[in-house]
Amino acid sequence: MNKTFSIATRQYVALRADFRCEYCKKPEFISNFSFHVEHIIGRQHNGSDRLENLAYACSYCNWKKGPNISTLLMEDGPILPLFNPRAELWHENFYILPSGLICSKTEIGEGTLRLLDFNAVERILERQILVELGFYA
Repeated sequence: MNKTFSIATRQYVALRADFRCEYCKKPEFISNFSFHVEHIIGRQHNGSDRLENLAYACSYCNWKKGPNISTLLMEDGPILPLFNPRAELWHENFYILPSGLICSKTEIGEGTLRLLDFNAVERILERQILVELGFYA
């Protein structure tokens, strides 16, 4: 648990996210670890602790995202911002196949799913079961 934030802030962010990772949409109740309240724009990039800059993230997404705010799809390609759950809708950038694979609809979605490694084999296998059980819509 991130002790930087008050219990009230943590509860607000979790409830706003429907107790799901705001990046990969994994439900917290199936996780072995509490989700993190994370900075969408990290403090080292002058990101604030305001609610508009906080997201709820599973350990895997939070670890992969780190302080990153952008990525590249190709070495010589344009710099793309990462998906921002406060400014964009998840379903406009991503969708989930019955196989558990998360696919992108946009370049921002593609860059985010690559950087956060949404489709690592173990994540797909877990998500496939969750899709079959109706925990992903």
